[in-house]
Amino acid sequence: MGRGRTDLLLLWPRWGRWGRGAVSRHMVECKAVRPGRGLEPTIREGLRQTAWYTDRCGAVSGRLVIVDQRPGRSWEERIFRREERSGDVPITVWGM
Repeated sequence: MGRGRTDLLLLWPRWGRWGRGAVSRHMVECKAVRPGRGLEPTIREGLRQTAWYTDRCGAVSGRLVIVDQRPGRSWEERIFRREERSGDVPITVWGM
């Protein structure tokens, strides 16, 4: 589960009719696909970690950014966006 630290937690102020209201939290986790490791195992691990951090931070959304560092991959193979779930937590996964 790593060091138990969120990579990025965005705190977004929500403005109501009479001024500043609550803050919505959005969690972002980053993972690298290194040579010798597959994309899908990295995503599976990242989804578990992202769901855990999202729950721990009380975030309303989770995002997982996958950076593909394997040589010889085209941009078409690296760039994607898809919606996933880990348990009850919806997570948007972006590849780059």
